[in-house]
Amino acid sequence: LVLRSGAEGFLHLAGVVDLVKERERIQSEIDRLEGLLSGAQRRLEDPNFVGRAPAEVVEREREKQRACEERVALLVEKRAAFGSS
Repeated sequence: LVLRSGAEGFLHLAGVVDLVKERERIQSEIDRLEGLLSGAQRRLEDPNFVGRAPAEVVEREREKQRACEERVALLVEKRAAFGSS
């Protein structure tokens, strides 16, 4: 838990949150995002897409790729914080 002031606090969630279900939920979201990321990467590696699509479409795809990579990294950290099953 990070407060606006930047201070960090920790909550013991065992018994409050089903850790197994939360890890599964996080993994499901990681899997979904990795699918989106894979599609974006394929499009950006395709010279026909990059060469023919309008620049704003290509840039949107690059932004989607960056956003997915960042979100996956955060979710992987979050999943690790919940421990292994």
